[in-house]
Amino acid sequence: MKKIIMVAVIATAMFANLNANGQGIGSTFAVNGVTYKITSLSPNEVQLNAFATNPTGSYTIASSVTGGIDNRTYSVISIGAAFQSCSGLTSVTIPNSVKYIGGSAFYGCSGLTSVTIPNSVTSIGNQAFSSCTGLTSVIIGNSVSSIGDYAFSGCSRLTGTLTIPNSVTSIGASAFYNCSGLTSVTIGNNVSSIELGAFGNCSGLTSVTWNAVYTTYASSPFYNLTSITSVTIGGSVQVIPSYLFSGCSGLTSVTWNAVNCTLPTNTSYGPFYNNTSITNVTIGDSVQVIPNYLFSGCSGLTSVTWNAVNCTLPTYSSYCPYLLQYINNQCNYWQQRTSNT
Repeated sequence: MKKIIMVAVIATAMFANLNANGQGIGSTFAVNGVTYKITSLSPNEVQLNAFATNPTGSYTIASSVTGGIDNRTYSVISIGAAFQSCSGLTSVTIPNSVKYIGGSAFYGCSGLTSVTIPNSVTSIGNQAFSSCTGLTSVIIGNSVSSIGDYAFSGCSRLTGTLTIPNSVTSIGASAFYNCSGLTSVTIGNNVSSIELGAFGNCSGLTSVTWNAVYTTYASSPFYNLTSITSVTIGGSVQVIPSYLFSGCSGLTSVTWNAVNCTLPTNTSYGPFYNNTSITNVTIGDSVQVIPNYLFSGCSGLTSVTWNAVNCTLPTYSSYCPYLLQYINNQCNYWQQRTSNT
């Protein structure tokens, strides 16, 4: 009896993945030279999988398609490696039905010049737009939560400012590696993980605005980027990783606006550790706490612009003699001001 019940359960599970005519999840069908793979039967969803002939010029991805054995209508929710090496593709329109851009989806589309990722998309896969050497601009929709490894690596003509939206929580290793045309990057509020060399070899990058509130993992995303000259830390930042700007030997100016920020637990190494090139620091007017060791090792610091009205000064400022002197002067100033009131 147990065997019969088990067989019945297995059969039920199998048929749940088949439509009325026996076409199941993972099976494919073609419509007008485009192959789709069924990813769900409840609701009816497919992935754009391949082309009989590589598309050229402008291409609009259909939001839905009717086909298969029973000629039913499916929503197109994901893009596989369908456009890989379509060098003649110049522009693509991605519909709001798409939720996932898969790995290598547009890999090597060297003729693609711009792309807008709609707000429906939640993830961008590994190498999705890698080696799109003609890509000059990209707009990332405000629902994307993850950007995969090497997602935009080698997009050397990507220029201007890149904004990582607040929806993004993770940025993969070398995600924007060798995007040498980028000049500034803004990191959104919710990035909690950013992998090794995410912006490696972005040799044109000169400024970074960091707004991530609580980053639990950052593996030297800007390591040795000597082109970076200025960094702004946003007011909402609560925890900032150690060594975040390690090796950025061209960095000269830091604007610190974080109201109440700390370093990770059990560390005495700040995000600017040993950045001896930093000469100027500006403390924003809303700052309430300066973390200990924030500018540890920044021995080249010679100028501090202090706008904070009510700020707790750090206890430890080792190897940063100018800041230590400035803090001592600040302490004397506040002590004298307090005694005179």
